[in-house]
Amino acid sequence: KKNNCVAVNSATSALELSYELAGIADGDEVIAPVLTFNGANLPIVRRRAKIVFADINPETFNLDSADVEKRITNKTKAIIFVHFGGCNDGLSEIISLGQKYNIPVIEDAAQAIGSSNWGHADFTIVSFQAIKMLTTGDGGMLICKNEIDAKHAKRLRWFGMDREERHLTGDSD
Repeated sequence: KKNNCVAVNSATSALELSYELAGIADGDEVIAPVLTFNGANLPIVRRRAKIVFADINPETFNLDSADVEKRITNKTKAIIFVHFGGCNDGLSEIISLGQKYNIPVIEDAAQAIGSSNWGHADFTIVSFQAIKMLTTGDGGMLICKNEIDAKHAKRLRWFGMDREERHLTGDSD
């Protein structure tokens, strides 16, 4: 399998890329958990999309899939699943909803490294910030389910240029 990982300077940048790849734009709706870090929602607001907050399961603090399903409309462009404190309970159900309604799932796995179930959504965000499970001092990564999205993300993060192709032709940056 090809490497669909895209290194970036922060998990917030990875979220921004995932929202771009999901096509989130003015007037769209994005379902997000009511309990999350503001940094996950600010890029949605900048895109002029509407955040539709969904309830959480009080035992896991993760999205309640039954409540998410009630909130899906024809304007729903993505569902954000946050591994609260690294807990992944409910992720499989949210991914199933995304598949059922053909809606991309964006998995904020900033604290999920080391857990038993992560990296299965259309887009998975990882943080290497100083207080995370695996740190590099800072930085992040976007993991794309498909290779086309990963290639597009790599171009977007580097001013629209394909760095790998430039290196093959001997052009340095």
